[in-house]
Amino acid sequence: MTANHGDNHARIGNDKINKLFDQVSQELDEKKRFEIGNEIDKEIWDEGYSVPLYVRPNVVAVRDGIAYFGAHALEDPVNYAKIGFTK
Repeated sequence: MTANHGDNHARIGNDKINKLFDQVSQELDEKKRFEIGNEIDKEIWDEGYSVPLYVRPNVVAVRDGIAYFGAHALEDPVNYAKIGFTK
């Protein structure tokens, strides 16, 4: 039987990270949740260089004001002559 790793496709974790996730899921104080979340973030980056949050092809970030550029999905690659700025 294969283990269910949910969205943790890279399977990054350790006992400390797992305990922090258990702790943050039960914490009611918002400030304390943020503190624990920051600690989780630090521990994850200490454990591994990359954490895939979801699996999607061609996910890109483009700043506001750019036209005709972004994820292509199932389309052909973008025509670079069309890339420009919006008004």
